[in-house]
Amino acid sequence: MDSLEQRIRDRAYHIWEEEGRPHGREREHWQRARSEVMAVQNGEHVSDHDVASRRRKTSRAVKIEAKSKRGKTSKKAPEDRPRA
Repeated sequence: MDSLEQRIRDRAYHIWEEEGRPHGREREHWQRARSEVMAVQNGEHVSDHDVASRRRKTSRAVKIEAKSKRGKTSKKAPEDRPRA
């Protein structure tokens, strides 16, 4: 394994740990790690603000995805609810 891939792997692992070891987000963590490692390799500065901004965007995307998986039919209209 070359050193670039190992650095991406290490960074993705740290991202995974920072986010509480969630399942099913490997691709997202890998892409984010790759972006960060490539930016550093190209001499770009990756600030804490950039990292925090990416986390917020990621968090929003996850919430939106979760809502879409639940579907819009999860709330019943008042007339569809059983009466007590």
